[in-house]
Amino acid sequence: MFDLVADIEAYPKFVPWCSAVRKVEQMSAGSDTVVIADLIVAFSALRETLRTRVVLTGDHSAITVSYVGGPLKNLNSGWKFRGISDQESEVEFAAEFAFRSKILETLFGWHFDRAMQSVVSAFERRAAELYGSQD
Repeated sequence: MFDLVADIEAYPKFVPWCSAVRKVEQMSAGSDTVVIADLIVAFSALRETLRTRVVLTGDHSAITVSYVGGPLKNLNSGWKFRGISDQESEVEFAAEFAFRSKILETLFGWHFDRAMQSVVSAFERRAAELYGSQD
């Protein structure tokens, strides 16, 4: 599951509203890998670029995403992974965000929670597609 989430260049294939991803920079920080990436998000006629700093832990236990720039005031999200068995993992996802402008907050704020649920569902579907369903 860590590899699925860490493969940010594949996001346009399955993450809603993500039309493109561009890795700007990748570097090592001890055992961790740090990636600066631009995610191009398209929603209706709106197209925005979110620059993020993604930290992939060397032990594959977590991925954290922090906001570098774009139309938001901030965005912090994180994935935590815990192996249960060779075939199962427990995955925890959390996100917090704020829009830069009150107008955007009013227009899209209530959609964002639903959008985040759609993103989580997209990762679940992608995992089932790549690794098979555990149902």
